[in-house]
Amino acid sequence: MPETPFDPYRVLNLSPQATLLEIKKAFRRLARQYHPDLNPQDEAAAVQFKQISAAYELLSDRQRRADYDAAQDTSHPPQKQSAPQFRAAQGAYQQGLDFLALRDYTEAIAAFDQAIALNDDWIEAYLGRCRANEELKNDRAILEDCYKILQIDPQFAQAYYYQGRARLRLGYQQGAVESYTHAISLNDTYALAYYQRGRSLLTLRERDRARQDLQRASQLFRVQDDLGHYRQAEDLLNSLSPFRPRPFRSGPFRSGTQPFFSQPLIHTLLLGLRSIPDLLQSPSANLQPIAAQIGTAQAAWIGIFYGLLTAGSTVLGATLLGQASPFTTSLDPGLAVLRLFGTLLITTAIAYKLTKGRFTWSESSFLAGVVVLPITGWALLGWLSLWLGNPAWLLLMAATGSYSTILLYLGCTQLIGMAESFAMGVVPLLLVLSSAMATLWLS
Repeated sequence: MPETPFDPYRVLNLSPQATLLEIKKAFRRLARQYHPDLNPQDEAAAVQFKQISAAYELLSDRQRRADYDAAQDTSHPPQKQSAPQFRAAQGAYQQGLDFLALRDYTEAIAAFDQAIALNDDWIEAYLGRCRANEELKNDRAILEDCYKILQIDPQFAQAYYYQGRARLRLGYQQGAVESYTHAISLNDTYALAYYQRGRSLLTLRERDRARQDLQRASQLFRVQDDLGHYRQAEDLLNSLSPFRPRPFRSGPFRSGTQPFFSQPLIHTLLLGLRSIPDLLQSPSANLQPIAAQIGTAQAAWIGIFYGLLTAGSTVLGATLLGQASPFTTSLDPGLAVLRLFGTLLITTAIAYKLTKGRFTWSESSFLAGVVVLPITGWALLGWLSLWLGNPAWLLLMAATGSYSTILLYLGCTQLIGMAESFAMGVVPLLLVLSSAMATLWLS
């Protein structure tokens, strides 16, 4: 069987239009990965390192690279473009890179558009436009450019990577995983592809596979001296599940899984209390990070604490309004909140079961407690209706309902892991189901 001809661009995972800076970056990244000092007694790594060094020596020498390019039957034959047209395309491409560096993504796209108009087979120009659209979250445009790149070179790993990024944001988690897998099959040292595939697998609740990918990404980032991404991978490894069993030590050398009652209750309640301002101030940014700090046992207690806090607030609010005595019917609002908490506990458990194939009451308890938490503000501020009248009461009630709906939606997407398009239909269904169950319970 004939040997595959030596292709320096393929060795460094670059296109023939790569700049000298990109060649240097690719060489440094791969050389650190396959250096013999980091891979003792690994003959395959030693051979790969020699190929990487040979490819860099060839491509970093301008004259040798030009001679090599001229000898190849590439998709960019010199006769395809006149010299002025080639220089114009190069200038537009360089302008695009400059605008990317300045974070002027709209102008960068315009410059890459011009380069592509002059040379519609220029992979690096399409890739530059992908980078700009990535920052602007223009996912449909990214998918179109990735499709064009793969038509030119079906083995271009970065195109599959950007395809995965766009698919994930559009809600196609499984499609994103497939794209990252293609990228990794073409470049098994593609750290970002491992990292993003691990994140995608987490949304699909495939924690074991996600852990393997994140561990591989962490190792590659460390070897490649990419400390920023290395820390991100390590942080994600430490919080694979929003609710995870915490390690504990019962002695200097003994550790294990934290039992349900091992965490001091006061510490747990204080943690839940401290989290309330962040949850209510910016739930979309803080819900998942707060959940990542909470162990399984803590999640259950904090959810119950939020339910009881909300129930107590409604009793206090009813008392302040003078609607009833503290020991008789003023308890009814609190009982109604507890019934609502109970129905949300059941319905969110059903949602966990349908989406993840498994659930714990701790996770459902936390989510139910978070959803009823805004009722606390409605109950305590209800006394304003004494001065502002019933319209203020109704507006406050509408705002509370809207906030709880938002929290339920965020819980479904961030904690349960539902796709956004799926959650848009599930959340109203959960609200209707909870209301129906609460009504039956009251009757």
